[in-house]
Amino acid sequence: MKKRSQGKKSDTYLTVDQAESLAKQDVEFLVLDHVTQLEDDVAKVLAKRKGNLSLNGVTELSDVAARAFSKHRGELKLNGLNTLSAKACEALGKHRGYLTLAGLTELPDEAIASLARLSSGTRLDETAELKEEDTGSSGARRHIVSLDGLNHLSESAFEALLGSTRSIGIGPNALAHLLPDKRRGVEAVLRGSCDEEGPFLAYWDTPRLSKAAAELLSRVDEYCLLRLNGLTQLSEEVARSLAKAKCPLFINNVTQISDKTAAAIARHRGELSLEGLRKITVSTAESLAKHKGELRLSGLVELSDAAAAALASHSGRLALWKVARLSDKSAVALAKHDGEICLGGLTHLSEKCAALVVQKYGSNVRLDHVVELSAKAARVIAKSEHNLGLSGLKQLHAKTAAELAAHRGDIALGGLASLSVETAKALARHQGGLGLGGLRELSAEVAVALAEHRGDLNLNGLSELTEEAALGLAGHRGKLCLESITQITDRAAEAFLGHEGEVLLPGLTELSAKVATLVVRSPDTVDLESLTHLSLESARVLSKHRGVLRLSGLTQISDKVAKALAKHQGTLMLNGLKQLSDEVALALAEHRGEVWLVQLESLSEQGLKHLAANDGVMLPKKLRPPGKKVKSPGRKSAIRPRRLR
Repeated sequence: MKKRSQGKKSDTYLTVDQAESLAKQDVEFLVLDHVTQLEDDVAKVLAKRKGNLSLNGVTELSDVAARAFSKHRGELKLNGLNTLSAKACEALGKHRGYLTLAGLTELPDEAIASLARLSSGTRLDETAELKEEDTGSSGARRHIVSLDGLNHLSESAFEALLGSTRSIGIGPNALAHLLPDKRRGVEAVLRGSCDEEGPFLAYWDTPRLSKAAAELLSRVDEYCLLRLNGLTQLSEEVARSLAKAKCPLFINNVTQISDKTAAAIARHRGELSLEGLRKITVSTAESLAKHKGELRLSGLVELSDAAAAALASHSGRLALWKVARLSDKSAVALAKHDGEICLGGLTHLSEKCAALVVQKYGSNVRLDHVVELSAKAARVIAKSEHNLGLSGLKQLHAKTAAELAAHRGDIALGGLASLSVETAKALARHQGGLGLGGLRELSAEVAVALAEHRGDLNLNGLSELTEEAALGLAGHRGKLCLESITQITDRAAEAFLGHEGEVLLPGLTELSAKVATLVVRSPDTVDLESLTHLSLESARVLSKHRGVLRLSGLTQISDKVAKALAKHQGTLMLNGLKQLSDEVALALAEHRGEVWLVQLESLSEQGLKHLAANDGVMLPKKLRPPGKKVKSPGRKSAIRPRRLR
């Protein structure tokens, strides 16, 4: 299924025939934002479509059309509407799915009450005002109504809304004037606007804030995360108020700030994100450097030597993810910085920059934008105590590889599409995980060279593996990841039986008994979800595995195969099966451990009786006997091979 489809942009008006044709499209989201006029008959046709629908160009909606859309199931976008009658609101209140009406600037109270009955969420992001008449108390308490763009809210409307829903998103500008008389209720709304599944998140997309609103937001609980990414301008007085917040503060859409504003916001203590800034002056850098805590300036694409020197006085984590080039002078200056520095956007790495990275990176070193690396810089970066990500490299000389091989930790070189024998020999001296997932072919000579490597080896980009290459790799010690291989010969499998470590082949589409003998050596999880057919001989071999056995690519299995798999001990994943015969159900019911069958669509009464007698069998909700709950897969069943690109 396509994710999105758009009609012809010249058609601002749809006929019934055109609507019927569009409604039949097998797409997840049907975008018709170019349509500006919508007849009632056309609305009735589109409303019958099951799936998401966008009609943001429509500016008026009749009551009849609204009643038609009340029966629509899925997300419905009508952000172009600038007016809506009370009857239309009442009809849309019955819509099942997410409804967006961001273009409305004013609605009568009875309309707000109708929309509050939505079964999902409703965004009225630009609604300007709620009148003071009774807003009603019919809002569904378990659902969210967002009114983030409100600029004014009467006290009576505020009180009514507090009682109408469990969680209401009301913009800070609308709330600010209610202080101090309504302090307790306003602060309750602020808490209600935070995500209940921490870390708490309080966010508004409003493009501007008053000083009073900023003062209000500064009182958000310290366990929240205050995200104001709708702001495009930040004044000194608003910045001074927001700086009082005790929680992380994200203002990522402001592209420039004055020195005074920078000095004001720098008084904030804690995580401060200003990722909208594309460049900063030296004086702005000096002001921001006074901030205590993590400082995110990941919008900066360049940094002058003077600005770098100014930021060096900052104390705390400094994120400069998009800076592509850094002079040696800047690198030396930033080395004096007190805290971690993130420079993952660098495209070139000099010795001085490499030394800075080694000194200042506090976790895995991701330098996947570096396109060229000298042997001298490699010698320096190899001293890092953390894993190295260098997947931006398209070429790697043997001398550079030899320097990298001295690194103690994982190295990801997923950008290399080919490898010379000399470079392979150099990398083979490395001890630790080695990611070469970009290789598309592997000669026998390179395979023999890589076999000397000790540690996990990722060759997930290979779709084919010759017997000669397989025989060459067989001497490798460590986990060997061959995710894209769809088939290997019995001779190659036999060679790998002498390999010291797991051989992961989750992409296999064919499985002989000999190859099955190889894959069952994995101690925890055997992933064979690409298999669509399983022979009895292979099933018998797989049944000897103890752990998680993933076979959800199978859409059907024979009685004999089911009996063989029933002897497996551990977790058996068969989520591709949609129907089972009574004989297969009876066989699987004998399995000792969990059996996952959560995609079953039908099952006979006798088959259900067999499976329900085994507490380890996980069935879909519609087939589950009353009172029986389905567990989530255990920790081991979720284990996937560790990836090195």
